[in-house]
Amino acid sequence: MGRAVEDAVAVSLLHDAAVLHDDHPVGDLFDQAEVTADEQAGKSVPRLEGGEQFQHLGAHRHVEGGGRLVGDHEGRAADHRAGNGDARALAAQQLLRVGGERRLNLSKRKTRPRHPAVRRQGPGRLPEKGLCEALKATAAAHPERRLQLWFQAEARIGQKGRTAHRWWERGQRPLGLCDKRFTSAYLYAAVCPASGADFALLMPTVSTAAMSLFPDGFSRSLEPHVQAVLVLDQAGWHGARALIVPDTITLVPLPPYSTELNPVERVWLHLRERFLSHQTLGDYDAVVQACCDACNALTATPERLRSLPSYPWLPWVNA
Repeated sequence: MGRAVEDAVAVSLLHDAAVLHDDHPVGDLFDQAEVTADEQAGKSVPRLEGGEQFQHLGAHRHVEGGGRLVGDHEGRAADHRAGNGDARALAAQQLLRVGGERRLNLSKRKTRPRHPAVRRQGPGRLPEKGLCEALKATAAAHPERRLQLWFQAEARIGQKGRTAHRWWERGQRPLGLCDKRFTSAYLYAAVCPASGADFALLMPTVSTAAMSLFPDGFSRSLEPHVQAVLVLDQAGWHGARALIVPDTITLVPLPPYSTELNPVERVWLHLRERFLSHQTLGDYDAVVQACCDACNALTATPERLRSLPSYPWLPWVNA
């Protein structure tokens, strides 16, 4: 019980410190990896770790003032000049934050984009057992067929490329080739995470007419006596009345603004990072060839297509 209370206090301090981090000069005190120097005394103050930092703060009452560490006699004057009366309290919170991160297994991560129409408390929340219920309904409607769970999405790939991560010398940022033109094509793909099977078409646009071609070709690629449950987002061309869907395919829409629930998005990320970055494509034919080469390289390794979209809840749904 005592450890739980301690962790709860640490989480509260972490939240308070995170809110103040970007607004206060002390917020970056322990994010700096270099040794700080006292310009007036000419002494170097090494950066301490964990509990040593807290003891150092209590013993010497060092805080940051004007971009450096100063003693308590200078700290009060610096606080008075800069209006930083809470500097020591903020520094203590930062020290507790360092220890709390390690104890609670936390790390500083980049936020995931959230559409403004999605509620903050429940972005992309699926109805409870919604996909399981859709699978049961499909099985009841087609008892003579074997169900397969597939996920489908589109990706725009073109001349406007991107850069990716590279191993490079510490302290320097590498250069990466990146085109800024706008010729592009659209890659339609469906993936079965359980088997690693896939089906893809490359088209010049996204529309109801183009989307109608995809289910037709996809249904002909299925094994005999298979009913495909195809999960996809709610793009306009996915639910259009004019969309022609063969009877061997059952469409299951995701909640609005919840593309992160679609495992195919991880396939797009892999293709862009691994095969479609740091290059220039001269024209539409070059874009098409690059897409084909990337897809062929990925589909040559079915185990990769099984691992990329393997969300932890999928085995439970397939069961």
